[in-house]
Amino acid sequence: MKRLRKKPKFTLQLQYNSPVILTFFLLSLGVLFLGQWTGGWTTTHLFCVYRSSLKDPLFYVRLFGHVLGHGSWDHFLNNMLLLLVIGPPMEEKYGSIPLLRGILLTALISGILQCALFPHSALLGASGIVFMLIMLASLSGFSGGIPVTMLLVAVLYLGQQVYDVIFVRDNVANFHAHRGRRVRYGVRLHLCRVPPAEKVPPQISASKKSVCSCHRTGMCTRFSEPEKSVILAVRTKSSKQWGGSSMKLEKVAVLGAGAVGAYILWGLSEKPGIRLGVVAEGERARRLQNGIGINGKVYHPEVWTPEEAHEADLLIVALKYGALPGALDSIRQVVGEHTIVMSLMNGVDSEEILAAEVGADHLLYSLIKVVSHKEADGFRFDPDATLGIIYGEMAAPFESERVQAVAALFEGTGVRFRVTEHIREEMWSKFRLNVCNNLPQAILGAGVGCYRDSVHMKAISDGLRKELMAIAAAKGIDLSIVDKTPAGAVRCRRTPGTPPCRTSTPGGIQRSTCSPGH
Repeated sequence: MKRLRKKPKFTLQLQYNSPVILTFFLLSLGVLFLGQWTGGWTTTHLFCVYRSSLKDPLFYVRLFGHVLGHGSWDHFLNNMLLLLVIGPPMEEKYGSIPLLRGILLTALISGILQCALFPHSALLGASGIVFMLIMLASLSGFSGGIPVTMLLVAVLYLGQQVYDVIFVRDNVANFHAHRGRRVRYGVRLHLCRVPPAEKVPPQISASKKSVCSCHRTGMCTRFSEPEKSVILAVRTKSSKQWGGSSMKLEKVAVLGAGAVGAYILWGLSEKPGIRLGVVAEGERARRLQNGIGINGKVYHPEVWTPEEAHEADLLIVALKYGALPGALDSIRQVVGEHTIVMSLMNGVDSEEILAAEVGADHLLYSLIKVVSHKEADGFRFDPDATLGIIYGEMAAPFESERVQAVAALFEGTGVRFRVTEHIREEMWSKFRLNVCNNLPQAILGAGVGCYRDSVHMKAISDGLRKELMAIAAAKGIDLSIVDKTPAGAVRCRRTPGTPPCRTSTPGGIQRSTCSPGH
């Protein structure tokens, strides 16, 4: 008598049917929540792999942990849907332990390849694990020979990734990333720094004429809403900690020899081993050849035409904002293949304009806070009251080769500098100061104490501040990260006996006002 095989009885009891896959899903979900809770710190430092020092213990955590990190819900859901569909059958077929070993090996290999092949970008996400599972599924039922389906999957999937790496120029490690789900530079995912109608340049793009379609806050055209800004803790280094970079900046060009340019020329004038020059043409060049008065001394930097300054290692743009459009041809001639461009102009979109001309990959984002004024014999400033240059990368690795090279250039000179992981917030903080404090004073000719003495001036400033903060919040910019003084507070850094400082506003309007030290 044939024994009938009983079918398993269906119950409503939940089954943890695929331990490795489900655990991987839950860990990835937890990492995403943790990243949002910590403002992106854990995602960047633990679950995003990029080239860094082998002495850093977290580097080895990132080598494996990057497969658990995701930049947004969109990124997470695209990976997890495929993982949960393909993963359980593969775990049932091959077993939990072998599958776990495969996941760890895939994470290690993809992390090493990322560091070796893409040193200027970061990688995170489970795309590599999903690809491994897809290949395993293609091998199911293998009975000799090479499955055509496996070859098609490999060619189509990897072909798309190679295409993205070569032709999609957005500072992202597209290696192992899903089509259309490129996570901007791993965890950076900044939002644009300008109003929605505007475009901004990206931090790194290999095409000189391209403007990255992400403004991730970095200054790319802009990131979509799911690509929220990942906010990292501000970390600074003293100049003694720098110097590990093999990149040397030996030819430094300064475009603009006003108050800001004078500070740079003063600070770097005695730096050994570099050529320092001012880019100028025509009558302006002839005037500069007579020297520049700075703090009572006449300096004679080299004066270069744009052609002579071509292939400069570093170009510092220190123009008035309104002069930028007329200088774009000169800037284009100066910038070579390896030129780093730092814009010290006011506002938050000069980098966008420069990126459209020379390519966003050349830009190292920066700002300057200097207390300066012009007298008959030239420019004067108090070095002790000058906060100096603040600069940094928009995304990890923040201690990039060019960041270290610039720090090595400034080291041992009069130029004060600070490296930050929050350069976007720092730039918007200065922009807020100019818009809410300096601009009303300049337009109305009011003194520094006007916000304390006049409720009307205070109301104007507060209204501007409220509007700017709303714009910043809409772009995912958290200015509280860099706030160090109460709202509206202005600290005068002018030393006794010195004349009022001359402050430049975004519109180029000049008034004698005290430059806040915020």
